[in-house]
Amino acid sequence: MKKGIMFGLVCVLAVLFSGLAYADPVLTAITDKTVDEGSTLSFDIASSAPDNGSTVFSLVSGPSGAAVTGVNDTTATFTYTPGDVTNSSEAYTVVVQAEDDNSSDSTSFVVTVNNVETNPQKLEIVDLDIKVGGETDKNVDNGSSIGEDAKPGDTVSFSIEIKNIYDDDIDEEDIEIKDIEVDVTIFDIDDDDDLEEDADEFDLDAGDKETVDVDFEIPWEVDEGDYEVEIKVKGEDDEGDFDHEIVWTLTLTVDKEKHEIIIKDSTLSPSVVKCTRDASLDVRILNIGSKDEDEVVLEVTNTDLGINIRETDLELDEGTDDNDYSKNIFIDANGLKAGNYPITVKAYYDTSDLSDTETVTLTVQDCDDDVDDDDEEEDDADDEEEEDDGDDDTEVVIIPPSTTQPTVPVTAQPVAPTTVSIRDSSTYTAILIILIVIIVILLVFAIVSIMRRK
Repeated sequence: MKKGIMFGLVCVLAVLFSGLAYADPVLTAITDKTVDEGSTLSFDIASSAPDNGSTVFSLVSGPSGAAVTGVNDTTATFTYTPGDVTNSSEAYTVVVQAEDDNSSDSTSFVVTVNNVETNPQKLEIVDLDIKVGGETDKNVDNGSSIGEDAKPGDTVSFSIEIKNIYDDDIDEEDIEIKDIEVDVTIFDIDDDDDLEEDADEFDLDAGDKETVDVDFEIPWEVDEGDYEVEIKVKGEDDEGDFDHEIVWTLTLTVDKEKHEIIIKDSTLSPSVVKCTRDASLDVRILNIGSKDEDEVVLEVTNTDLGINIRETDLELDEGTDDNDYSKNIFIDANGLKAGNYPITVKAYYDTSDLSDTETVTLTVQDCDDDVDDDDEEEDDADDEEEEDDGDDDTEVVIIPPSTTQPTVPVTAQPVAPTTVSIRDSSTYTAILIILIVIIVILLVFAIVSIMRRK
């Protein structure tokens, strides 16, 4: 009896485990879809291989006209061409199934159908020119690759001409589109972050055009390759019914030179020294080429300043990591004559191949320059004051006319005021004598008092 029970349990477990072992086919999840009325939506449905027999794909539920057609045991095709919809858009839930002889799987997704008659898009990009570095690619089309490759540090400028294609000759279509936004995005180009720029908002009357410019600077530290660009134009219908939106996608290619080491920064602080003649130079070099470099050389030289630095065998990787080298240099300009001292910075790859060079200038000025200038300004000011005072003190006296001489103006010289010191007066002497007498009396009084106490 016990053996029979045990045998039965083993059979049940075997059936359960066999069911788990043979769970295929399994459908791959399907994302939601959008289609305009009158357009055809078609895509493949994927499934794992069946474990028992062949896979049968079927449409469990969905809009009228939708169909699922099996291609093989792991692939089927979904197709749907919607007719007219009444509302601005309508959504349908679709369920598809994959089944073999002993198991099945299903998945669902949503199809949204847009009413193109209700939402006519009346914004249009009528022209697009793109300038990369110093070269321009004109009349760029949606979905195309930009004709000019970008390099690290390049400026990329998008000149976008946009039109309101409502017909202003038809009364019911004389509609303004307001608050038009233009956004341009380059995806994943800035160390896997996006670069986004936009233009100022504007309005367009029916039939009018407007050109906007959107500029980017390609990061210095960027990987070589292709990057997706999205241009999105969006505005609000003056009637307030719906938004107009158009989206273009492009491809921007970033290309690099095989070897390129640049001097990214060479900054003197301060660049002008006077009484205190200490300065520092910060230098940073960067590998923007497509090759890892292990024989980079940095040179910084100026004979008068005693600078003769040569850093060798520097390793700078390609890309955005471990691709730069920085150095701070102390400069002592004490004892040098006033003048300009150019400092040369050079970067090499493969030890001796010059890649970039820059010159920064340290200006040394005499410590007394400012003091002399201030003294001269003060002397000039004093001279002006003396001239003004002379003018104020000069008196012009007119001698009354006589019977024999005509009236003659005579300039009288001012009489200098007499300054008398109080020390030279008799009053000062009398006061001084009185004070001395009082002090003597007080001293005598003090001595007498002390003697009496003894």
